[in-house]
Amino acid sequence: MEAIYIQLILNRVHSINDKYENWYVGIAENAKERLKQHNAIETPNILIDLKNEDMARELEKYLINNYNFKGGPGGGSNKTASIYAYKIISKTIQ
Repeated sequence: MEAIYIQLILNRVHSINDKYENWYVGIAENAKERLKQHNAIETPNILIDLKNEDMARELEKYLINNYNFKGGPGGGSNKTASIYAYKIISKTIQ
């Protein structure tokens, strides 16, 4: 796993003085569409295109297990190569 992607995500959360547990992380083939489905387009969010599915799954799992991001493994497909995260607010759908 490349540490630069972890740092990008953590820095985004820090930039708005927030806590990791207030964020949801997931993976998707089309992360922009998933953000829409979560009703998270207008909230602070992050979208990163990665090299492959394995990297996306590993990063998602790492953020959930080590930084208490909300979310769960098992999403996406074998074409998944993007990770997304968004700040959970009352209008978002987890």
